[in-house]
Amino acid sequence: MGNIHPSAHLNPHACCFAPHLAPRPTVEPSIVEQCYNACDDAGGLIVAGSSLTVYSSFRFVRYMAEKQGKPVLVLNVGPTRSDGMERVTKMELGCSQIFTALAEEYST
Repeated sequence: MGNIHPSAHLNPHACCFAPHLAPRPTVEPSIVEQCYNACDDAGGLIVAGSSLTVYSSFRFVRYMAEKQGKPVLVLNVGPTRSDGMERVTKMELGCSQIFTALAEEYST
């Protein structure tokens, strides 16, 4: 993030895997494919505020770290399913702390 201009707009793409909110208990295959394609195009992955207990999200951490050898950063308080994985860095911080600091650093 060191090369981001202070007036730049950060527009992250987010996908929420919340089967209890969806009409079906599984993630649509087209969404999974889009996420894999996004992983292919990305230089790394940031996971914010998730224990990665649900495989729907954990599969992308495994894909990035193990299959593609790309770095993964997990921001979470407490244990996660990715703890101890190679190429996964964990910061034991709450999302609010990180995103507030980023907003203050890059606000105009």
